[in-house]
Amino acid sequence: MMRRRFLLGAAALLATACADPTLVAPADRSYAAMFDQLWHETDLTYSMFAVKHVNWDSVGAVFRPRAVAAQSDFAFARVLSDMLSTLHDRHVTLTPGHGAMPMTTYSAASDLQPLDFDSTLVERTYLTRRLSAAVTPHLDVGWLSPSVGYIRIPNFVGGGWDGEMDAALDSLQSASQLVLDLRCNPGGNYELALDVAGRFTEQSRDFGSVRIRNGPKHDDFTDPITETLRPTGRRKFTGTVYLLTNRRVFSSAENVALALRQLPNVIAVGDTTGGASGRPVTRELANGWTYELSTWIEYTIDHKVVEDAGIAPNVVVPRSGNAGVGKRDAVLDRVLQLTSGG
Repeated sequence: MMRRRFLLGAAALLATACADPTLVAPADRSYAAMFDQLWHETDLTYSMFAVKHVNWDSVGAVFRPRAVAAQSDFAFARVLSDMLSTLHDRHVTLTPGHGAMPMTTYSAASDLQPLDFDSTLVERTYLTRRLSAAVTPHLDVGWLSPSVGYIRIPNFVGGGWDGEMDAALDSLQSASQLVLDLRCNPGGNYELALDVAGRFTEQSRDFGSVRIRNGPKHDDFTDPITETLRPTGRRKFTGTVYLLTNRRVFSSAENVALALRQLPNVIAVGDTTGGASGRPVTRELANGWTYELSTWIEYTIDHKVVEDAGIAPNVVVPRSGNAGVGKRDAVLDRVLQLTSGG
């Protein structure tokens, strides 16, 4: 099927072709040109049109007149954000200017529900003998009982701190069981996440695959590329691990959940993860605004798409809505039953 392309005007292309090659023609910052740039780059780069069931030609036809008619940068940014929202993808964002907050383009029904996790409740009510934050600033480490250790990873932002997991496991070396809490972890650095996860296996294990968008057609992808969890770090924990997840676990944190679910010593407890797996790239518009686009499709080891589906736990704990001051953490209470044989 012929697919429409929104192209820059012929006059602009002619001017560029005839310009002195030693000069750089100024970028066209008109709303029409920048809309076309965003639409076209998304058309060429975005990986999940089929997964999301989106007809991008039709989307462009609807939103282009609105973009051209915008009366301000704010109105123009809102049109672009609304267009990107049709993709229903957490990894697709628009940042309208240096220092501006990204405009999110997707909100699930679960986002409107009260959080079922309160980290301060865990710290106040459940943890003892906490490891100093000076030793593991990116982790929250302590004990749930004399034999059950606890490590919470709030996110995988940055890089180079996977060694903190070694320090955490050093402090918990007498534990026979371990709780690894990923709840409300939005993700971050893919390589860092797998380096951290590598502390829980002594042998390499395939856990999924990805196909990367690599051509102008919406169905142009690489062959499946196997994802493998490899042993990392100087300290390993191969006892029973209870992996805690909820609907606010996204991206690289989901990669960890997907990888650890392949280990025989790991039991996932809680709720299904959020299902946001696109591994985005950043692009820049002519006026300096930036936007992010998903570039791959991730699959489970049995070839199911992760996006929107998420990773289900082994033990489901229904959302209680009871996390908070003076209340209980239903997921941790269930885990403590499991650790004691209940």
